[in-house]
Amino acid sequence: METLNKSIEKNAHFLEALVLASKVVSCEQIIGEVCYSDDPNYKAGYVASKKYGYVRITHLKDIGDTSGGRIFLYDSSLSNKSKCIEYIENKKIIVKNDIKFNESISYKDFINGKKQLKNYL
Repeated sequence: METLNKSIEKNAHFLEALVLASKVVSCEQIIGEVCYSDDPNYKAGYVASKKYGYVRITHLKDIGDTSGGRIFLYDSSLSNKSKCIEYIENKKIIVKNDIKFNESISYKDFINGKKQLKNYL
């Protein structure tokens, strides 16, 4: 786990991603999340889970690319999906400043197996 450096702490996209990931993985039925921004000026993404926290993937896309999306890893054995959706869309939570943050990894390194996803999820 690493400490946030000052430049990352001031990045609004990064802070928003940490908060969103923290809320999503706090949902009982969510195992993890994979996300990358549709903002054409932001090229990072992340993988998050309860156990390993937030793992940032840098340089996921080129500047100017408007593609993006989220994948929620959902455990249907824990409840019905409407309960999970209700939590994610409407539940108010407080995110403290002790968010678990794991080292960043580039998409290229991730795809080439320099870090294995199983180490994080």
